[in-house]
Amino acid sequence: MKKVKVSGWWTRKPFYMYLTATPFQVAMYHTKVFAKRVLFLSVIAGLIYSGFQAGAYFSPEKVVAQEVEKIVEVRGRTAVMERIAKCESGGGHYDKNGQVIINATRDAGKYQINVPIHGKKATEMGLNLMVEKDNETMAYWLYDNFGTEPWIHSKSCWNK
Repeated sequence: MKKVKVSGWWTRKPFYMYLTATPFQVAMYHTKVFAKRVLFLSVIAGLIYSGFQAGAYFSPEKVVAQEVEKIVEVRGRTAVMERIAKCESGGGHYDKNGQVIINATRDAGKYQINVPIHGKKATEMGLNLMVEKDNETMAYWLYDNFGTEPWIHSKSCWNK
């Protein structure tokens, strides 16, 4: 059998083929060439991708976990909140003996926040209602979310 040099628009370089090759054999040859090229490019792409993955594994971004104080954003002081504090506790967080003001219904601090009702949410927010700053932060959070409703029982005093 005699080989013939074959080239055309579908090939980059000429190749040798037997003259007796059928159209099916020619198509199979081109399919094999195409499959080899696809396999080669797939391997190259896989190596590049795995290189990026390995780079991320061996030199990850530094992540530093540290305990962070929870900060709750609240609005600035408002006149009504100051009036509420004045009516609820006389405007102070501590009594004359230096103890946190707690009444019979377990309302605590300057804003007399009810611990059984709002204590769980305050704890979730990282607040301690017995600390003056945290009590005030929780009071402003309540005001931002519920308005003056938590202090409705003293409304006759502060709504003047």
